[in-house]
Amino acid sequence: MTPRPQRIQRFAAGLRFDTVAHYHCVNGRWRALPLGNLLQGELASSLAAQQAVALLTGRWPHAMRGNADGPPEARALLQWLSPHLSPNATTSIATTNVVTLGSAAAQVIENDGLMLLQMAMLGPTAREVHTCRWVLIVGVEQELESGGHGPDAPTVCTRALLVRDSAMDDQWACAHNARLGIGTHAPREDLPRKRRETLVYRSMDGGLHKVQLLTALSLRPCGP
Repeated sequence: MTPRPQRIQRFAAGLRFDTVAHYHCVNGRWRALPLGNLLQGELASSLAAQQAVALLTGRWPHAMRGNADGPPEARALLQWLSPHLSPNATTSIATTNVVTLGSAAAQVIENDGLMLLQMAMLGPTAREVHTCRWVLIVGVEQELESGGHGPDAPTVCTRALLVRDSAMDDQWACAHNARLGIGTHAPREDLPRKRRETLVYRSMDGGLHKVQLLTALSLRPCGP
């Protein structure tokens, strides 16, 4: 009998979600991690960055300055993150290969880090960008399969990134409110004539969107 694959989920350190999501403060207490349901563009992006800093440092930071042109570019986001995190704690990750991105996200989570991901939400034809924003990757969903060398040597593949998206409703007793399938493409006729892949992005309340990934930043935990 062929062994059935097993799905597991791994989440960021310092994150609790038995009711609403909480982050672990420097004083040892747990504090609610604001999501700010249904924010748009720059506000959703700013809150994603604030949540990342809170989870990594145990301190809730001030908001980013407003940007009338939409969500912040990677350079502006890095400048805002710099005083909150340790030097060289932020690394850019290529988004053109989703398999590599999934492996990188899994490694980041396993090493107590986080990832900020900038996405373009596409229209019905996948040729029009509806909106762009940053979201926070707080976990990964992985599939374990037998590696052919016995049960102690399974193959682990990352199938999805688990997302906290401040432009979507929060979910009770759940760390994430959206799921980005890695390697799950939109129908071929909808693919734009670009190198970026079109992926399926699902909200936990049943919504389905097509997205393209623009930028990914891995954030390592701060030292003592």
